[in-house]
Amino acid sequence: MKNIITILLIFTLTLLGSEKNNYTIQEQDLNGKTITIENDNYKIFKFSKRITDIRLSKSDILSVIFLEDKKNPLSKIKIFAKKIGTANALITFSDKTTNLIYFNVTSDIRDIRLLINDINKDIKITQINDNVILKGKVKNNKIKNKILLLLKDALPNAKVIDLMTVEHPDKMVRLKLYVVEINNNEGETIKNNWSFTGYNKGSTSIDITSSMLNAVTLSGGITAVANNLGSSFNTGLTLNYLKTNDVANILDETTLITLENKASNFLAGGTLLIETSGVSADGQPITTISEVTYGLELNINVVEITNGKYVNLEIDTSSSTLDSANGVGSMPAKKEKSIKTNVIIEDQATIVLGGLISNTNSKDWEKIPFLGDIPIIGKLFQSKAFREGKSELIFFITPTIISTESNNQVSQYTKLKDRIIKTKKSTNEELHKQRVKDILDI
Repeated sequence: MKNIITILLIFTLTLLGSEKNNYTIQEQDLNGKTITIENDNYKIFKFSKRITDIRLSKSDILSVIFLEDKKNPLSKIKIFAKKIGTANALITFSDKTTNLIYFNVTSDIRDIRLLINDINKDIKITQINDNVILKGKVKNNKIKNKILLLLKDALPNAKVIDLMTVEHPDKMVRLKLYVVEINNNEGETIKNNWSFTGYNKGSTSIDITSSMLNAVTLSGGITAVANNLGSSFNTGLTLNYLKTNDVANILDETTLITLENKASNFLAGGTLLIETSGVSADGQPITTISEVTYGLELNINVVEITNGKYVNLEIDTSSSTLDSANGVGSMPAKKEKSIKTNVIIEDQATIVLGGLISNTNSKDWEKIPFLGDIPIIGKLFQSKAFREGKSELIFFITPTIISTESNNQVSQYTKLKDRIIKTKKSTNEELHKQRVKDILDI
């Protein structure tokens, strides 16, 4: 029984202490000061002098009652917040002195404050009516956006004033993009003679020969090898080697720079002006010019960088092709094809995409004027190998994380320049092995 009484006594004292710490304001120079109270809550004020009069400017926002104090009667009051807004209280004491105290009644965001302080303890939150002001330092924009989203969900009607400063800015991502035509027929020999039986990436042994031999085409084998090797796969050297052996035709090489959580766009195409003939309402012949867009488009969104080493990419690729066989008059129909994918890829690793354009699309090339002038597509459709189904269009995308605080591309170039290899066309087996070593960075 004594133990129960002791526990209850401790619990009661804790509650009293909590009320004193959270709600009771002892006498101090309150004249002209602003006190913030959460809506549906109160604060207790304790003065050393007897109060003779209290006048509230807005009784719909605040209410006041006297609390019993036997030692010093009429010196302790409770002010309760009834609704969000601002008001003031003019308090007159027995010695004829006064205190004018301003009150700011805000939403009750005590739980939100605790959550935000758990996320970032350096953030200070101030409320003025429906305005929530955030001050302090956050480590990065991820944390900042997390705090802003939390407030938006919890207080949808509040106006958030963001005065936070970010210590470390977002990282940039350099996206290296190659658009390549790979001749799988010509590359059959290279695929079947990929002469390395193993490669160690860290503690993992990778059978590169199996990756190649098990693939149906050279492009499929390259895709498998790139996926297995990650950042150890050197796209530039690979394509350079295939190009010198007339296996790859690099149609475009582009570098895109974007920020984390931002999208970048690549477009290769154009607008065709098609002349069509018709008859007006009164039977007169008329000629109209119509626009038909045609081309390749890649939208690459860097969703997030994880652990400073992995890049989360959303890739949306689309192609619009013309189909004169199903058109009306001289106006061709348009076919559209798109691929959407989401990948998490290692920094400086390469993702390989294909299958966006088929050789059947090239049959319309000769039928439509100026189609050969469109970037990439024009060159591709002029390729005899592509039109005969011997080659295909492949995208190589390599993201590289660039820290804005330690961006030193000059030193990176100095380290890499000695690895640049000039190659010439050769079928020599030893040269082939050396090139593969260079490509795999062995």
